[in-house]
Amino acid sequence: MDNEHFRQQAAVFCGTEPSSHDAVTEAGEKAIVCLYGGKPCERLIDVKSRKFKEKVLISASAVEVKTLPPTPSAALYHSLRVFLRVRIWMDVGDNLEPTDWGWEQKNDTFVPKQTDDQVAPEYLLKGNTICTFYTRCGMKKCPTMRRREVKTCPARHIHHSLHGATRTL
Repeated sequence: MDNEHFRQQAAVFCGTEPSSHDAVTEAGEKAIVCLYGGKPCERLIDVKSRKFKEKVLISASAVEVKTLPPTPSAALYHSLRVFLRVRIWMDVGDNLEPTDWGWEQKNDTFVPKQTDDQVAPEYLLKGNTICTFYTRCGMKKCPTMRRREVKTCPARHIHHSLHGATRTL
């Protein structure tokens, strides 16, 4: 990890001057890229994609989503919440409204806003993808193909689309 680059991003959160939403979210995304071993010029979505592909190639079981970097939308809200917490700890965040900084108010309490993204593309949520990876590639050790009786599986569609062996009805 490039410590100097990470420190520059942290300065946005800890600086004496107030930061804009854009500055906070950009610095937060760059900091997360650093934490996941990305280069300073890489985008978070590219690091997430690269990490996913690496894990698919070496994994003997399904890739756990929790081991991947967050989506850009999740990182955005996380960065806003971190900024608010840091400002409060520094005793300079009194005039910041939590709902402007990644929190939602539900039943007289604040809960973190997670993301604006869908969990998956609409065509995957409908469950109309048939995986034909097994017959085309012949990788009998493919962990997601151990249960071939499952005809429709969004996760398999994502996994096998790396090999270009799926079709959508």
